[in-house]
Amino acid sequence: MGIKKFIVGAVLLLCVSVAQAQSKGDLIISAGGAYFIPQGGSDSLGRKAALEGFKGMPIEHNPLSDKGIESVNSPMFNLSATYFITDHLAGEFVFNLPERIYLRGTRELDGEGRVGSVQHESFAFLLKYYFSNAEQRLRPYLGVGISRTLFSSAEVDTKAILGEQIGSIFSIRNQWEPVFNAGLIYRLSQSWFIDLSVSYMPLETTARLRIPLDDSMPFRTEPSIKMDSIVPNLRIGLRF
Repeated sequence: MGIKKFIVGAVLLLCVSVAQAQSKGDLIISAGGAYFIPQGGSDSLGRKAALEGFKGMPIEHNPLSDKGIESVNSPMFNLSATYFITDHLAGEFVFNLPERIYLRGTRELDGEGRVGSVQHESFAFLLKYYFSNAEQRLRPYLGVGISRTLFSSAEVDTKAILGEQIGSIFSIRNQWEPVFNAGLIYRLSQSWFIDLSVSYMPLETTARLRIPLDDSMPFRTEPSIKMDSIVPNLRIGLRF
């Protein structure tokens, strides 16, 4: 009789532990990789061109007026923490580690290949809703949130865009953008999970480029860059 009670108790305890997977109060720490797939590119690199110190002064010959740039697809790595507020509602923080992404030419620069690069990193806060019951192995979810994208150490190849190597200062403005997310989480065991998702981030920012014009004073431009991004993501998570 004692053995039977022990077996029944063990089975009940196992069932309870299964039911607690992805439930209120759980914290899942995850790590994985994503693939940054930007859509769109810049308008004219010569946009808002002005002589430095003479804002608004027209430039008779703008060598950048019919040239543009766009970012290329790039892998990235990320870390995340997901806390279950209820069995179905969770808050998530995601940090995409710094990665260098490359810029290629468009318009008259089409075919030039790589014309620049920039260091890219971002973090996001999301609110996610998980469908199905907490004990299910496979649970779909939807999420929405806000992301902050940070750009640093931007470089541009003036030889590629102007035909000669000259000094330049190039930067891209940091930006806030919304995030829309959908995915599936699969329970491998009581503690380990695999998470597959895709996010969409409509991102538009502004670059600043300062270069010399012949032997005269430098001039600057402020092209707009569209980086609406589709980001597939695969992570492995551990429940605490």
